[in-house]
Amino acid sequence: MSDAEICTTAGMDPSTHHGAVAPPIYQTSLFAQPSMAAFAEHQACEHEDFVYSRGASPTVAVLAGALAELERGEAAQCFGSGMGAISAVWTTLPRVDDHVLLLNPVYGAAFETFEDFSIRHTLPTVG
Repeated sequence: MSDAEICTTAGMDPSTHHGAVAPPIYQTSLFAQPSMAAFAEHQACEHEDFVYSRGASPTVAVLAGALAELERGEAAQCFGSGMGAISAVWTTLPRVDDHVLLLNPVYGAAFETFEDFSIRHTLPTVG
């Protein structure tokens, strides 16, 4: 699929959305479940299953899929804010004895977040 087609359709097959030629936008925060047991099961996987938009939503899933296709990547992750993305990196990637380099000028809140996180989790500080 060409970049133009990916940008136009987000790689979506129109037959999966009632013939829509562009991906629909789901303007909801909560997704109904068939039972309380199903809700509890899906809630445990809220970042993969559509339960509450904070974890996953069809709209964001289409965007992430399109970005991965455009970048010829395996997957992509989307966030509601820059600090959400920054926090995800700080809390998942660095390990003890890793070195982190930040270029100047770096967003001030990002630097402060990393400094605070590194102190509380004994990661090296950045100077």
